[in-house]
Amino acid sequence: MQRQKVTLKDVGREAGVTIGTVSAIVRGSRDRIFYSDETRDRVLAVVAKLGYRVNPAARSLREGKTRTIGVMLDDITLPFLASLICAVGKALEPHGYSILLCNMDAAGAARESLLQTFARGHIDAFMLAGALTRLTDEDILAVQQRGHRVVLLERPAPSPVIASVGVDNQAGGHLAAAKLLARGCRRLVMLGGPAGNAMSQLRIAGALATCRAAGLPAAALTVLESGGWTTALGYESMHRHLAAGHRPDAVFACNDQLAIGAMWALTAHQLAIPDAVAVIGFDDSPMAAFAHPPLTTVRQPVAAMGAAAAELLIAPATADHAGQRHFPPELIERQTT
Repeated sequence: MQRQKVTLKDVGREAGVTIGTVSAIVRGSRDRIFYSDETRDRVLAVVAKLGYRVNPAARSLREGKTRTIGVMLDDITLPFLASLICAVGKALEPHGYSILLCNMDAAGAARESLLQTFARGHIDAFMLAGALTRLTDEDILAVQQRGHRVVLLERPAPSPVIASVGVDNQAGGHLAAAKLLARGCRRLVMLGGPAGNAMSQLRIAGALATCRAAGLPAAALTVLESGGWTTALGYESMHRHLAAGHRPDAVFACNDQLAIGAMWALTAHQLAIPDAVAVIGFDDSPMAAFAHPPLTTVRQPVAAMGAAAAELLIAPATADHAGQRHFPPELIERQTT
């Protein structure tokens, strides 16, 4: 026999309060209905005892919200982006929000489908994670102008009205270069991601500025574009460079996967890490600590960034200040430097 569903009325009857008070306590709101801490504790105890569950459909109708966040990203297989999306989801969970994912790198049709869903009002806010080169700044502003919340992760905001969360990429490049210079390295390779990627450019700019300030000549600094963020591309870029007869004594890669690919190429060319060549990555993705040898990297604070993104996503769409949060990076030293 199917168990009868517990209602707000059932909870209110047992707790000795009105339905409105139960609803306010469950939502965590005291805006319109005041209740004491004792009343809250009593109601929550009854909620737990009876096994009351919020009806998502009813709540959506009442609030005019779906409590769904549309997330578009470049490549769901990238470890750092995956970790960041998980952190956002974890921060949103206590507020009753769920995430609808769209991997734009997989198919243009998925992008169009999500945009149409958004236009129909089936999601409350939009989070764009990564460079998302298929979306222009004008596309992003157009969505914002419809009155919906847009939050960018790992992409510079095209306007103050667009919320964004990221790390200080130039500072991260500075940390990496300063570590390599302090180690005595003087022939540095900067291994970037896709051509024109803003994050990659900022990280390399920070590293180059630090090297030039230390007096290194331009001939001692090499910038390689890998065309992507994968381990295979890191290997291919570094292998071509080494096969051409170049012998760097340090590599700064703009993400950990590129760094690990470069390490494979260095090992294949019988260059010991870190004795012959020091290597630093970026992100501190889960694989960095398990590389061989464990990878020194510039850490992005995933949990803090995820929490900030969640906070901005559920903020009112009419907020005067969109909010742009930039976190300081941290150098995590391991065995490649």
